[in-house]
Amino acid sequence: MARALALANGELYVGLNQFGLVKTLHFPYVGHDNHTPHAVHKIGVWVDGQISWCDDSAWTHRSRYPIGALVGHSVAVNEELGVLLEFEDAVEADANVLIRNVHVVNLRDKQRNIRLFFHQAFTIGGSVGLDTAQYVPADGTVLHYRGRRAFAIGGMTDVGQSFDQYAVGLFGEGLDGTWRDGEDGQLSMAAVECGQTDSTIGFSLMIGGLSSRRVHYWLAASTATRGAIQLSRTLRKQGVYKRLGSTVDWWRKSLIPAFKVSDQLNPVYRKAFVDSLLGLRSHIDRRGAIIYDATDPTRSICDPEVGALALWPLIRLGYKQEAVHFFTFIRQALTEQGFVSLAYHGDGSLAPTRLAYDGVRAPLRSSQTAVTLFIFSQLQTLTKQPTLLRDFYVTLVVPMANFLSEYVDERGLPLSGIASDGQTKESTSYTASLTYAALTAAAELADTSKDQDSAIRWRTAASTLREAALKAFVGEDGTLRRSLDDETSDIASLYGAFMFGLIDMGHPAVAVTVERLEREALSPLDKVFYAPDGQIDYVGSLRMAQYYLESGERDKAEAIVRRISRVITAADTPHGQLTTWVYGEFINTLLDMLTRS
Repeated sequence: MARALALANGELYVGLNQFGLVKTLHFPYVGHDNHTPHAVHKIGVWVDGQISWCDDSAWTHRSRYPIGALVGHSVAVNEELGVLLEFEDAVEADANVLIRNVHVVNLRDKQRNIRLFFHQAFTIGGSVGLDTAQYVPADGTVLHYRGRRAFAIGGMTDVGQSFDQYAVGLFGEGLDGTWRDGEDGQLSMAAVECGQTDSTIGFSLMIGGLSSRRVHYWLAASTATRGAIQLSRTLRKQGVYKRLGSTVDWWRKSLIPAFKVSDQLNPVYRKAFVDSLLGLRSHIDRRGAIIYDATDPTRSICDPEVGALALWPLIRLGYKQEAVHFFTFIRQALTEQGFVSLAYHGDGSLAPTRLAYDGVRAPLRSSQTAVTLFIFSQLQTLTKQPTLLRDFYVTLVVPMANFLSEYVDERGLPLSGIASDGQTKESTSYTASLTYAALTAAAELADTSKDQDSAIRWRTAASTLREAALKAFVGEDGTLRRSLDDETSDIASLYGAFMFGLIDMGHPAVAVTVERLEREALSPLDKVFYAPDGQIDYVGSLRMAQYYLESGERDKAEAIVRRISRVITAADTPHGQLTTWVYGEFINTLLDMLTRS
């Protein structure tokens, strides 16, 4: 099984599954409005009177990002048919176009007529409705559209010929779709349909024995039919090579800071480092949202906490623009009370929830507000740009810090928020640590902004919180308690306490908690930490690696990084294991390795 690939430019996101087929397509916001929720876009080969679709068991697949750019390279081989397909795939950096440059290789020693079929199945907007699909003969394009979303599909061979077959039809409700029409090697040439529509285009290639041809396929996205068709025309005129080349150049220039760091790393980590950065960057919308996992409908949202933590390594690498866009996104989403909500779509709208208001407040987790404020302070500390603080102090720092200083109980500890299970409420030591760090950082920003009243108020709240937290969250056995109602320990409580300054590394509770975590969650076999559900805790393991680096236990950190590095670069890592949070923590850990070497 090959690895899944993500291709994106901040507006158009395309997820290819393990068979190299389009499974997810978001536009014009990364993570929002998946236009392909009900079917993948199939690819098939007809030759010698038989057809095989690329997700059939007869095919073997492998895929990777080979060139330090968000450009995928995949190979699919069908020995029974004697055909090899080699794909070079990219979403253009400066245009909303998916390009698939396909090298079709005839593995037999005789000339054959090989027909290559591309299938598209849209549910525009993610809901079944009256989509339209129609063949546009003047442009040699198949157009799918509904409202303000339009997709133009086109292509040509290496000798400039357009597709010579097409079919437009319906799928769903017992209908497989037009790809079935291609199983005899000939499409119907049906030109229009309205409903839940799909289409298939075909290219006929005469290929000599042990020879090859190329097909250039594209899918252009726009908010208007005219724009989609114009993009398709431009591609037909210019060809794909120049545009692929410019996309590769864009990514390589964008990744220069990462390449400089990568050159300093142990060579065994370099590919995982660059792949992690690519995976993270593919999930960032140009308007600021950082999506948790665009491949999963339930996690294709911007969780402010995950977004801020994933942003931190980008800030460390010098990517200021992405950071400014994220904080602008957060500022626009901020509630009147000064906190961020649990999750947002890429367009800034609230993600759905089944949680009720708590009095006058929407359901919340104050750690999300705290970590966002803290990461902003780190951006300001690194850049030291007065204009940045001036732009965000009153509109972001003040309301967030005021909220955090007031959202406390009589002891000064953060009030209970929505737990990670999305159902219960709890007051955790992790949230206390984040809030302490955020208020302390906000007080320093207030000093810089000559807002002494706020500086005193926030610094006092932080001091009170720290004193109460040390009493409340250090258990009788000397370990750090997970929450006020749970005496167990977890990695988050340890990580939060030492990373965000609630306690010093030399505090007795740190060593005792580490010993407990190693005893209960560390696998002696593969040297990583496991969650209670029996799965590898990637984020937790990487956070422990950061602790080991801080405490001088580099061998333990290396063991964790080696294990997770293999997962990141593996050929068959399934969807769902690697998220922006994992990518971010992995990059952070490698950066820590360099600073503590």
